[in-house]
Amino acid sequence: LRPIIPGITDREIDYIVGEAKKAGAYGVVAGSLRITEGIVARLRKAGVNVDVILKRAGKLQGSKQITVKSSDLKQLVEEAVKEKGLTYFNSACCACAFSCEVPCFSLCWTTNMCTNCSNRCEEKLPHVDVDDVAQTLYSLAGVKAIDVKVSEHKVLLKVDKEDAKKVADAHLFTLQTLLRRRIMLASS
Repeated sequence: LRPIIPGITDREIDYIVGEAKKAGAYGVVAGSLRITEGIVARLRKAGVNVDVILKRAGKLQGSKQITVKSSDLKQLVEEAVKEKGLTYFNSACCACAFSCEVPCFSLCWTTNMCTNCSNRCEEKLPHVDVDDVAQTLYSLAGVKAIDVKVSEHKVLLKVDKEDAKKVADAHLFTLQTLLRRRIMLASS
C-alpha cells in the first residue's frame, strides 16, 4: 500500500487489503507519500483535496521531496493486514527478501524496522570467509585489510590510516549487501 495518500487511501485500507488478499497477496508494504510542489499541483489538478496531505507534510521546498508523516496510518495498515491473516512489511526491501527467501539487504532485522515476518533473515546469512572479505575489499577499493573480524551481525575491517580515505561509502554498502552484515571500518 504505497504510497498511503492521506484523505484517500487511508479511508479504504480495509477494502484495499481485502482485495489484495482476494487477489492472492501474501503480504503488504505500507509506505509514506513523498511530495513536491509539482506533485501537489498535479494532485490538485486531478481534483484531490490536498489539505490533509499538506497538514502532515510541513513546508514544501520546491522540487525537493518531502515525506508526508504517516506513522499512524501505517499502524492502521499493519492492523488491517494482520487482521486479514497477511504478513506486514515495514519496507519494500523486506518484502523482496521474503519473496526471494534471502536475508534483507537493508539489515532490517538488526534494527527496529523488523516486523518479525516468517523469513527469518538471521538464519539465512551467508557464510563469510575472512580471506574473501579482504580480497573483495581490495577488488573494490584497492585497499589491503590489516585485519578482518566477522561476527553474527558485523564485519570489522581494519586498514591503514591512509588507505581508509580510499574506501568510499559505496564500497562499504556493496560489502554490506554481499555479506548481509554491518560493515565497520577502523584505521590504524
